[in-house]
Amino acid sequence: MNKINDHYVVTTRRVATTFATIFLFAILFSFPTFSFAQTFPPIKKLLRGMSNLVTGGVEVPKYMVIEAMHAKPEYKASLRGVFYGPVKGAIHGAERILSGAYDVLTFPINYPDHWGSFVEPDYFTFEETE
Repeated sequence: MNKINDHYVVTTRRVATTFATIFLFAILFSFPTFSFAQTFPPIKKLLRGMSNLVTGGVEVPKYMVIEAMHAKPEYKASLRGVFYGPVKGAIHGAERILSGAYDVLTFPINYPDHWGSFVEPDYFTFEETE
């Protein structure tokens, strides 16, 4: 019985440590303001891709709030935010995640032109995007 409990504790610690390490590296490398990234475009593309991978899921709650705020008449705000917001957010989130994955996998390649991005804006913001 003790072996099972010990194995569970070790496995739980290992999973927690691995998750924390991945999370810290993702946060560390998702900041676009590193000075060397501004002078070396492939690194900027890599960091932009990592940032988009990490923040892609935040598009869903973002669009839930945006759709609720734009609802006319106002009594339909909660319905629009709950039902239409997640759909729009999932589409924008998937676009951001796929663009981020592409940027991470192809960061040494100069495509699109001038190390550009497939999504606008390049990094996640709380403003509505089309």
